[in-house]
Amino acid sequence: MWAPYDPVSYFLHAGFGFLAVAGAVTALSVRKGSPLHRKGGWIFVVPMVVAAATALIFELEFDEPRPLAVIMSVATLYLLATSVLSLRNGWRYAPIVEKLLIVVPIALFAISAMILYRSIQSASITQIPGPTLYASVFLSLLVGDFRLMLNRPTDRLRWIKRHFFRMLLAFAFAIRAVFSFVFDTGLPFEVIVTAPLVLALGATWYFFQKQGVLAERMRLSEANAAASGRSEQVVP
Repeated sequence: MWAPYDPVSYFLHAGFGFLAVAGAVTALSVRKGSPLHRKGGWIFVVPMVVAAATALIFELEFDEPRPLAVIMSVATLYLLATSVLSLRNGWRYAPIVEKLLIVVPIALFAISAMILYRSIQSASITQIPGPTLYASVFLSLLVGDFRLMLNRPTDRLRWIKRHFFRMLLAFAFAIRAVFSFVFDTGLPFEVIVTAPLVLALGATWYFFQKQGVLAERMRLSEANAAASGRSEQVVP
């Protein structure tokens, strides 16, 4: 079952992965910003870093590493790093680290675009949606990083959105790894690869819509409070 890994490495790696998934589920299930949410987030991040790093090391030890596994491991480490930096954006070295990390989405987009080109060249219709989706996601991450470099946000909500989007993508990659390499669900490989990412994008859209409504309500509430204050000052 664990070949070509030794049993100890395999089960340690899988254990860290399952612990990370449990932390993510906890963070997503409770009120955002609460102590339990933050604890669940760290329980996701730390084991997931270990799981992604060990997965990358395992793959690089193979004579023929699996491209998708390497891409997902590197992408997960990048997403976790930039997600944490989004909430630690006041750190003095954060802009420097963000600029250094931009090479990762550049490489990921270039590789996924090449895979997409080969799929188109081979006229394999079933293999086109996956690379198209991943190339689009990596391109959006790259654009987001470039925009961050050109104009660093001062609005806290924009940092929260960046954090949520990247953390949710990392969680989607973790789920994909579980169903790709741990459980044999019998589902087509294309479905296992794309479904978690599609669900993550849908959840992100819902979150952004919800946050937009809340932000507008807060703006109107503050405007009404300010107007009410001015009225009280005018009335003798």
